Amino acid sequence: MLLDKSELFDYSGGYERDRNIVINENISEWHYEEAIRYYNLFNELWGLAVFSGLPGNGKDTLGNYLSWVIYRAFPDKKLLRDEKPRELFGVYDGLFNETVLNEDLARMRESTKDIKTLTEKDEVLEKAADEWVKSHEVLLMKSILYLTEYWRYCYKREPHNPMNKTMGGIHKMKRHLQVLIFGTIQIMSDLDKFTCLPFIDWEIKCQKSANNPTGFIYRIFKCDYHPISGLRTSRKHVDVLRLDGAKPITDLGKPITIINNDYKAYKQEVKILDAIKSGITTYEDLLSEVKLKKGDDSILSILKHLFLRRPQVIDYGCWFNVYNSRSTPQIKSKVK
Repeated sequence: MLLDKSELFDYSGGYERDRNIVINENISEWHYEEAIRYYNLFNELWGLAVFSGLPGNGKDTLGNYLSWVIYRAFPDKKLLRDEKPRELFGVYDGLFNETVLNEDLARMRESTKDIKTLTEKDEVLEKAADEWVKSHEVLLMKSILYLTEYWRYCYKREPHNPMNKTMGGIHKMKRHLQVLIFGTIQIMSDLDKFTCLPFIDWEIKCQKSANNPTGFIYRIFKCDYHPISGLRTSRKHVDVLRLDGAKPITDLGKPITIINNDYKAYKQEVKILDAIKSGITTYEDLLSEVKLKKGDDSILSILKHLFLRRPQVIDYGCWFNVYNSRSTPQIKSKVK
């Protein structure tokens, strides 16, 4: 008996059909150019990128910047985070952390309660994690997963942690899920060599700018994994990104406003504050309308000074303002 063609062959769409780019038409030219840049850089928006660097080197600034730019440019992407941003960041699709997944992780832990050997426990946990990933495809499909303190999810000293196994399952399915994962970490060697390191596509090395106190330089390296030598990064970076966390960003939608009217302005600051009082509330308009004398500080440096000083004189939309640098990531597990 001959079977129908629909029973013999797979006619569903493959990866080649997912390459039609749908971009938000309402974004600015700058935003559009940045979105296309990262679409091409990050493998058509799937894979695993790890941001490495010491505290204060701009990892969270980069993570919030990239997730904001990509999420708002591509309407078919979802954004899941492990900590709450400031309201200026705007809407996103929800939290993804051990607190949110507590019940699921507890069930995984319970399934290994009576197992004595570590090998058997690993097998059961990996199977449970893979099943969890498959059952949550709708949540994870075409998502951006931005995780701060990424080592907590894939810590090499906790190989039997259900969260570690769950992330390993997501890493293995990253292409099928078309998920783009951003994780921040201080030391790459903290990551698990089974559930994480083999799946890293890019390492982004973060450092402070030597010339700009609020600036950062990010060098992006391609990675591969060798069973013997381990994680290997390309000798030459494939791209370099520079960000100023305190520079006013008009696209964030928060105008420049004076919040301390008692501040005594000095010299060139008077021109800037008078212009703001007159209704000029974007950085671009200040550049075109305010003329400073030769030798004066730049408009940007004056704005950043008034923004960063305490008490604060002005406020505006910038990358430092979309997240709380003092917040503790909500990823401490209750599962023991």
